[in-house]
Amino acid sequence: MQLTYNKFKQAVGKSSEKLFDKIAEAVSTSDNAALVSMYDDKLILLDEKKKEFYICDYKLENSVLSMDNFEEIGLMENDDTYLDEVTERFFDLDDDAPITINEMMTGFNLKYRNDSEPIVNEAKDRKYRKIMESPRIRAIKRARDVRDYFAEDIKRLMEENWAKQITHKVQNSQDSIPSALSKVSWNSDYPIKVNVDQGKPVNMIKIKDNTNVMDAMKDLAGRISDKWKSGSFRNKFEKMVGQIMQTESIELGKSAILNFLDENKELFILNNELFEELIVKTTLMANEGDTDTVLEIFENIMQTPEARKMKARFVRDNNLTEEKIERINMLAEEGEEGEMATTDGGEMPAPGDGGSEEAGNDLDTEELNRIMDIFKKIRKSLEDDSPEAEYVDSLVSALDSAKVKGIEDSKMKEILDFLGSTKSKKGEGDEEMDDEEDEVAEEV
Repeated sequence: MQLTYNKFKQAVGKSSEKLFDKIAEAVSTSDNAALVSMYDDKLILLDEKKKEFYICDYKLENSVLSMDNFEEIGLMENDDTYLDEVTERFFDLDDDAPITINEMMTGFNLKYRNDSEPIVNEAKDRKYRKIMESPRIRAIKRARDVRDYFAEDIKRLMEENWAKQITHKVQNSQDSIPSALSKVSWNSDYPIKVNVDQGKPVNMIKIKDNTNVMDAMKDLAGRISDKWKSGSFRNKFEKMVGQIMQTESIELGKSAILNFLDENKELFILNNELFEELIVKTTLMANEGDTDTVLEIFENIMQTPEARKMKARFVRDNNLTEEKIERINMLAEEGEEGEMATTDGGEMPAPGDGGSEEAGNDLDTEELNRIMDIFKKIRKSLEDDSPEAEYVDSLVSALDSAKVKGIEDSKMKEILDFLGSTKSKKGEGDEEMDDEEDEVAEEV
């Protein structure tokens, strides 16, 4: 689309006020866009980095803002023909129609005022006010600022194959509607959506391909019973046992096990037989040898007030009744028997590794823990009880709950967008590299 500077200013001046504030607030959560103006079915947005303007289609239904078909607005030199016409009429003695001051000013403006800076500044100022008026948006911005100090860790995480797969799946889901925008991708092939009711969840499908509670319980049971096969789980287990054996402090040993349980809370719902079997198998696989000692230490720690509170909170947060826990254990036992029956040549896909085309994209406990580790680093750098700390805590809590009941596409997209829009703090050169990566990502 091509507009002269003054035509563009006239269009901006006619922006609709209806729902303007809500949309402006939602766009203000992004790091690169600001709302300029709004019409019945169109928005004009500012790309803050390049100071370019885009017009796009939008819909606002059920508190969900959807934007697509972004088109850059090319600004041209203003037209001087009107000024020439007015001047000619002014000096035409045979023209009885008077030339007004407004007509003369309009002519001069159309010819000489090739400046969009006031519109840029107004959009930026409006965004700044929205950020200052909203404690939640300020908290998100501060959390992102701290996040950037861990850019290298986040980059390594997001380059993992499983992270790329889940990011692709969520980005292409029509139901992934976050409550905050990390950035606006101007070349996006799919609509950009955001919940304009800030902080309120949008009920959408789960990332996991479970269609009912029974499927969810089967998946959880399989993942718990197969934990001992996970190299990441065994490494953390071995590290934890090493910390216990190397210290004479009861409190340090206790802390090591509680930290391990905090990352693997689903172990709390295993019955005694399955729990003992899992610990023994993992101990042997980790070459720790003394299974009786390790098991005894675990069982003692499980009875401490701290562990009991951890278990109670986990059960409550995931709405796990005694019937559900019993059913999960029964399914885990059936899975063990089924695996034994297929070891002589039959194939039985591990949970999350076969079954359906999308199942491989699901996050297992170890992958969730990898993401949570990043957020815990960010959390340690935030002031306790601050709004930004509460925001990060909410993301960690969602990831933790995902180990049992899955996670909504919208929340997972918010988490991945938060990580994926990280900018390096090292210098301008790195920031330019981030911009180049953004452009490549938009083209893919």
